[in-house]
Amino acid sequence: CQDCGNQAKKDCAHMRCRTCCRSRGFNCPTHVTSTWVPA
Repeated sequence: CQDCGNQAKKDCAHMRCRTCCRSRGFNCPTHVTSTWVPA
């Protein structure tokens, strides 16, 4: 999930997280909103 959503915080196992990522099993509890990039 490195190609969509926000950059994950250090405590997240995935680089980026968003609905498109969670639907694929890349669920992340937190993200850095300032690092938002278009999906």
